[in-house]
Amino acid sequence: MEHSATQPPLRIGTRRTNLTVVQAKGIGTVSRKLRPTGRSLLELFTPSATETNQRHR
Repeated sequence: MEHSATQPPLRIGTRRTNLTVVQAKGIGTVSRKLRPTGRSLLELFTPSATETNQRHR
C-alpha cells in the first residue's frame, strides 16, 4: 500500500497505456511473422474477436 501511495496515479495510468501499446505492437509482429499459423495465436490473444467473427459468419 505504501508503494502505491508514493507513486502518483498518473504514472500508473501512463505505464498501463504504454503496456497496452507494446502488447498491440507485439501481437502485430507475431501475426505478421506467423501468418499461416497466426490465426491460432490470435485466437489465444483475442478470443473475443475470433468468437465475434465466427458468429457473424
